[in-house]
Amino acid sequence: MSTLIPDQPDSGTPKRFYGWVIVAVSFVQLTFAAGLGFYGLPVFLKALNQQRGFAVSTLSLATSCFWIAVAVTGVFTARAISLFDPRWVIVAGALVGGVSIALIGRVTAVWQLFPLYIAFGAGFTGTAVLVANTVLTRWFHQKRSMAISIATTGLSVGGIVLTPIITSLIDERSLSSAMAITGLLFFVGVAIPSAIFIRASPETKGQYPDGATAAASSAANQSAHGSTLTDAKDNPLFWVITATFALGLLAQVGGISQLVKLASERAGSPTDRQIVSVLAACSVFGRLSGGYIVTKMRSQVFAYGALLTQASGLLVLSVAEQRSFILFGACLFGLGVGNVLLLHPLLLAEHFGVRDYGKILGHSSIFVSIGNAVGPFAMGFTRDNLGGYTSAYLLAAALNILGFSVLFLRGAKRTPQTASA
Repeated sequence: MSTLIPDQPDSGTPKRFYGWVIVAVSFVQLTFAAGLGFYGLPVFLKALNQQRGFAVSTLSLATSCFWIAVAVTGVFTARAISLFDPRWVIVAGALVGGVSIALIGRVTAVWQLFPLYIAFGAGFTGTAVLVANTVLTRWFHQKRSMAISIATTGLSVGGIVLTPIITSLIDERSLSSAMAITGLLFFVGVAIPSAIFIRASPETKGQYPDGATAAASSAANQSAHGSTLTDAKDNPLFWVITATFALGLLAQVGGISQLVKLASERAGSPTDRQIVSVLAACSVFGRLSGGYIVTKMRSQVFAYGALLTQASGLLVLSVAEQRSFILFGACLFGLGVGNVLLLHPLLLAEHFGVRDYGKILGHSSIFVSIGNAVGPFAMGFTRDNLGGYTSAYLLAAALNILGFSVLFLRGAKRTPQTASA
């Protein structure tokens, strides 16, 4: 990490811990990034299908290109935030993402979709969980699970608050106008609070992780603990965690990407407008409760329950036809979504520490994002060619259960390389 000049000298007097400001701003950052980006993807898919006539499988492939771009640019983003002030990485990502969203609303030919979705994915990488989790991991050691759970709840709040807004914009305006407004909101909501308030590490404020200013020496030593990237990649547990969440998030992202379209086909309006909000609301509850529960039990054991809950929701959605049953499936799915996304960075931090955390998370995220990329296309292709959404969501549930099996059967046999984190 680059050496940054503190905002103010450490006078030795007690200060209010700035880490909670980082949590709050990360919450806002992720609210806009997810509500207009991650949860926006299924809304864009439906709108482009209905208003431009593009096939669901083609749009699913474009969504997969988005996630491939996230995978490829994740390594470069991780390196950038280890060398530069992360707030400028966030601003750059917000600019690229916002412009891409605006231009997606103006596409008229299939070939135009793919470069724009790739650019959107590259921008999204600089605004989302990789950057936020890396910064939070520097600021929090003992309270990390709670800090990450609170901040990443913004992902779900974005789905509750902002995704219905862009859905209404698309319904009430031309697609190009609605997407231009969405792109502007993406940039403003992510870039401005981050540029003003985000700081790279506690040292820039003359503080120590978790606000433990009274234990400066031990906190300073603690911040150096952990594995190098090479050591982590040599540890089979790194690959077990990576494979588990590559499969779990493949199922999750694939399921979310088709959710609005499934609700529209099976139950129509208003179910297709409500379903993302129901998913996101249950994700909020799941993540906040999970952030507390995981402090009382082994994270790996809690991961078993989160993966099985997500799989159960996918199974319900595969067969649900009535509105109430569809929304119940989305709720169950959301409870799993909230915690599966939380547990990937948390398990890596617990086992490998903070020394090379950004790089470790970035390299693991390459494979996880490849899973994210495969999910939408696999489900779109299955829906179009192999039995509709019943087959597609059964496929997602099966891959999710495979991810659970990898962690349950292989992870328990590995001795964690525990770091002081």
